[in-house]
Amino acid sequence: MAARNVAILMSMGFMIGACGDGAGAGSGVDINGTLSISNPSGDEEASAVVDGQAAFGVTVGELAMIYVSSSPDATCGDLAGYLDSVGEAFDPSALFVQDRCNLLMLVAEGYTADGISFVDDPYGATWSISCTLGSGEFVYEERDTNDWDYYWSNRHWQGNAQDWTASLSGGDGQDFAFEIAINELNGNFPYEDFTAYPATADVTGTATVEWCDDLSSAALIDAYL
Repeated sequence: MAARNVAILMSMGFMIGACGDGAGAGSGVDINGTLSISNPSGDEEASAVVDGQAAFGVTVGELAMIYVSSSPDATCGDLAGYLDSVGEAFDPSALFVQDRCNLLMLVAEGYTADGISFVDDPYGATWSISCTLGSGEFVYEERDTNDWDYYWSNRHWQGNAQDWTASLSGGDGQDFAFEIAINELNGNFPYEDFTAYPATADVTGTATVEWCDDLSSAALIDAYL
């Protein structure tokens, strides 16, 4: 499995119709806020912004997955390529913006198109929040033995939401309605070490999430089925 998917799975708690492929999917995305990432001493280590520009989702049976990108250039095809661990490494530059964070929420079971809400239920869904920090770019290199992939050349924080609420409805071939609020997160810099770097946040908003059928075969979903 590609290193990017290992990092996503770790942040989510493991181990510790066709899609429209044009940009501009973010016309119905209004999810914004900031993250303040703390070091082990409790001081601010870094900060990042959530500025949702495009959102894609899929359902497979009773599983639902939503992804919010801070890049206005993101497409369904870009995201499907990024989350697919089969084949050649994929350059995810179109999905990310420096000093911005992307959000992924996965409901592993019990989802129907009628919708679901999470209030005071931190374990109702799993999250991966990925922040590309500082001036940089994605470079193709080997960081794990015989695992060549594209990595952000500066610091990359990965986390999961701990204090949050959300509601989601739709899917089954149609667009979703999505609303979230995230206040606290756990995380680290997985390509540096596994020291905890938690974060506080004020991320809120709503989105019309574009159906992306190509995500139905993503390796991340296969890990849950």
